Amino acid sequence: MSRSTLAWVTLTAVFAVCATAVAKGKTARGHCRWGGLTNAAGHRVRCLTKAEARDLSEESQKDEPTAADEPTAADEPPKKRMPWVELRTTFQKGKTGGATPRLSKNAIVYARCVADNGGLKRASAEVRIQFHVSRSGRARDVSVSKRRSVAPAAARCIAAAIEGAFVGTPKEQPTVGTAVLRLR
Repeated sequence: MSRSTLAWVTLTAVFAVCATAVAKGKTARGHCRWGGLTNAAGHRVRCLTKAEARDLSEESQKDEPTAADEPTAADEPPKKRMPWVELRTTFQKGKTGGATPRLSKNAIVYARCVADNGGLKRASAEVRIQFHVSRSGRARDVSVSKRRSVAPAAARCIAAAIEGAFVGTPKEQPTVGTAVLRLR
């Protein structure tokens, strides 16, 4: 087979794949053109068709409450804002490189814990979480060692979010770490 014939066959195959993807509602790069359905783990199951996307948008517009449907301010509690989270880690013995950035990836989870459990009681707050680092680099035996200006439920929620998180492989064993979260 000559080079030009091989190039022509390859080009035809690429166009066929792109045409099939467009017919299924995908772009040439495999992204869903009109949105997609995901499973509980966040993995895409399938793309929506144009008709499904249109039906969903029409239903969501029907479900939007009007001003007359909204409850009065006295009926619902005030919504708590999500605080800004600053995290740093320290270790009593040994070090685990990159623990702060790894735990900081879940900052939105920590902020949601505080917002869902009463919010901040003052303009700034602090939560200290103590944990043991296992040989596999995971946080174990997580507990709240100190909290200031947050509800106990919020501190427990943050500790639960850190439990089992990968913080890095320790250089020495046993390693005890402390995560200090400053909230504003």
